[in-house]
Amino acid sequence: MPVTTSRQRVLNYLQKHRTATAAEIARDLGMTTANARHHLARLQADGRIQQIDQRHTSRRGRPEKVYTLAAHQLGDNLPELVVHALRRLEALSPSPPVAHALAASMLPGVQPPAGMTPRLNALTNWLNQRHYHARWEAHADGPRVIFAHCPYRALLDEWPAICQLDAQLLTTFLGAEVTQTARLEPSSRGLPQCVFFVRPTAVV
Repeated sequence: MPVTTSRQRVLNYLQKHRTATAAEIARDLGMTTANARHHLARLQADGRIQQIDQRHTSRRGRPEKVYTLAAHQLGDNLPELVVHALRRLEALSPSPPVAHALAASMLPGVQPPAGMTPRLNALTNWLNQRHYHARWEAHADGPRVIFAHCPYRALLDEWPAICQLDAQLLTTFLGAEVTQTARLEPSSRGLPQCVFFVRPTAVV
């Protein structure tokens, strides 16, 4: 049976009670208030909980911080909604592919610089603002653009065409033919990554 750590117990407590102070957690979980504050501080630093209020428990004492789960810990149905919307768009307008149309709509106003190297640098900056954790590498037969994170991973199983969106974004941004050569395959460090090959062409 897996061991439940004190920090996980604090997180479980907030999942059950929704809000709590360090003193309440300490009392109900049988730990010191200092330990409860320590675990709450670490969970807040990790982005799993957030402070939402302060509560006065006495006239003289300092107000106690009130914590709750971070919004992303509560879950949502956004991936399911997005997949249904994308499928509906495909049914209504099969041509051009929805992924290509979405790529075009995401890039208006973006003006890539001249030259492949400046474009690749600008591209990775643009992607990283959108949580791709991207980089590019030079190779003899052409550059590779590598995503260490897929921000659309929650959609991929139900709508694999999302990879076409990424490829089309890169093609449009770089003005060069781009082909995906790996999808969430392990890197040399064993972490999943997506890789796109950029075919060298003249870029204006």
